[in-house]
Amino acid sequence: MRTALVLSLLTLAASAQAAVDCRFNGSPVVVSDVFSDFHFSSLGKRDVNGNLSMFRLLTMDESDAGNSVELKTTDVTKPGVYALSMAPGWHSLVDVQGEKQRVTGGKFTITRFEMRGTAGRAAGSVTFTTAKVSGACSFEVDVVGIDNAPAQR
Repeated sequence: MRTALVLSLLTLAASAQAAVDCRFNGSPVVVSDVFSDFHFSSLGKRDVNGNLSMFRLLTMDESDAGNSVELKTTDVTKPGVYALSMAPGWHSLVDVQGEKQRVTGGKFTITRFEMRGTAGRAAGSVTFTTAKVSGACSFEVDVVGIDNAPAQR
């Protein structure tokens, strides 16, 4: 009985960490892995490109060919609407059936953004387009915070 309770609690904790639903051209994509990170400076300094922060959402699906998103935006400080990044070195990508495609437009609509040091939570939606596909994801994820301040000293 005790083992079953522990397993149930672990399952609930794992499912609470990330909820992501994505669609490519209206068709659902089964998301199997999710990672989200937030690069910032605890010193409040901008990076070499002038950004205060960078937020990234990565997903992978369960198919052999692979469908994934790596969607990025900059200067996130609170809930709001943020354009997808098109900057060199920080551009957004979508992998559709093994073919990487650069994102040509889109936006994050972040409805929840809570960071406490190197851990946090974010929720919202993101839309994106490439030359061949359009898509959208809704998300509620744990976020890993990466403090770039030591490198900026």
